[in-house]
Amino acid sequence: MFDDVTLVGLLVTLVHVLGALNAVDAVMKGRSPQGAVAWAISLVLLPYFALPMYWVFGQRRFHGYVHARRAEIKAIYGAAGSLAKVLKPFRIEPNTAAASYGALEHLAKMPFTQGNRSGLLVDGEDSFAAMFAALREAREYVLVQFFSIHADAFGYNGPHNRDQELSFKSVKVGPRVNSGAESQGGA
Repeated sequence: MFDDVTLVGLLVTLVHVLGALNAVDAVMKGRSPQGAVAWAISLVLLPYFALPMYWVFGQRRFHGYVHARRAEIKAIYGAAGSLAKVLKPFRIEPNTAAASYGALEHLAKMPFTQGNRSGLLVDGEDSFAAMFAALREAREYVLVQFFSIHADAFGYNGPHNRDQELSFKSVKVGPRVNSGAESQGGA
C-alpha cells in the first residue's frame, strides 16, 4: 500500500508533530520560564532526541514542585505585605517624593522609607570603620553577612580581633546580633 519513502515521510512528520505538541505542553505547564523555553526549543528543533527525554524527564514527574513553588511564592507575598504595613509609618510622603517613586514602589511592592543612606566604600579600612560605626548606632538588631570571613590585610584577623570584639560588645547591650558567613568562601 505505501512504499518505504512514504512511510519514512509519515514517520518524520509524526515525530515533528509530536515534538511541536509536546513543546506547547512544555510551555503551558513549565515549572520555570527558562526550563519551558529550553524544552520547547529542543522539542521543535531536535524532536528525535528530545521527545524520549521529555517523556522520561519532563515535568509529569514533578507535579508537587509546581504546587510547592506557588505556595512558597504566596507565603512570600504575604510576608511582604505584612512588612509593608510595618514600614508604613516610615514611608516617604508622596508630596516630598519624586514622581518616579510611585512606579518603583508599585514594581517592588514595598514602600520607600526615610532614614536610609548609602555610600561607596572603596577600601577595607573605610569599609570596616563604617561597619563598626553602624554597629554602634544600631537600635533593634544587627545582621552581619559576609561571603567569607578570614584573616586579611583590611583589619579582620579572626575571632580574636580587638576592634571586632569591641564593636560586637557595644551592640550586645540592646540589639539582637546575628551573623552569618559561607564557611567555604570562594574566589
